[in-house]
Amino acid sequence: MKLFRAGILALALALAFFGLALAGELHEAAKSGNLERVKELVAGGAQADGKDNYGRTPLYYAVAHGQREVCEFLISERADVNFAGKRGESSLIFLAFTGGHKDIFRLLAKSGADLNKESGGYSLFRFAIEGGKRELVELLMSVGARLNATDQRGDTPLHIAVSCDKKGMAELLLEKGAKIEARDRAGRTPLFLASYRGLTGMVELLLEKGVKIEARDRYGWTPILAASRGSPKLFLLLLAKGASIHTRNKEGCTPLFVAVEYGNREVLEILLKKGARVDAR
Repeated sequence: MKLFRAGILALALALAFFGLALAGELHEAAKSGNLERVKELVAGGAQADGKDNYGRTPLYYAVAHGQREVCEFLISERADVNFAGKRGESSLIFLAFTGGHKDIFRLLAKSGADLNKESGGYSLFRFAIEGGKRELVELLMSVGARLNATDQRGDTPLHIAVSCDKKGMAELLLEKGAKIEARDRAGRTPLFLASYRGLTGMVELLLEKGVKIEARDRYGWTPILAASRGSPKLFLLLLAKGASIHTRNKEGCTPLFVAVEYGNREVLEILLKKGARVDAR
């Protein structure tokens, strides 16, 4: 009986080592793009979704090294297109996107990869917009990525484009259907962000597109209140479009109060000339 158990244990260990050897060889074949060997190994018992010592799958390596044909085969063998490693690896869709493997990116998207999956705090849209990569933004839209979805930071693609002062990106997103009145987690619109950051050109663009000028965030702040902190030119632009100098946030603060608090003398002088009440908070 002892000899029988020992034999069973030895067989199990041998099979395990054989499986590991096959898995290791499959990963290398996938990485190098050796499609015929990949097929042979899978037919011989290697798991299409098996993990190596780093916890990575063959599809991970095929994507990382731009091996489209191997990717197609592994996906046909039901390899997980939404694989996420335990060592902080990028998702496969993010890996293909950032690596410039557009054909593999489209393949993964068509096969059900999650376009909203983030890596390192970056969504696909954030990576493309902040990097000024228009062709990648267009690629995302071509595969049906949601233009008005918020990322883990609570921003829509338009919020990201405005915050980064990427006017061309903002124009593209608006043309393709991005909501100009979209709200982030604090209830801030793209116009509020542009006003807060003093981005006159971006404010002009949003105003041209018909944005609501008095939209309030969760705390009652409007774009004119945000602009009271900075550029007189931007402040005058908002006034010219109908923003009220008497507006108040939830704490009762007016543009005059904000200008005083931030020591913005130029905006303060504008407000006084426009008849702002000096007894208002």
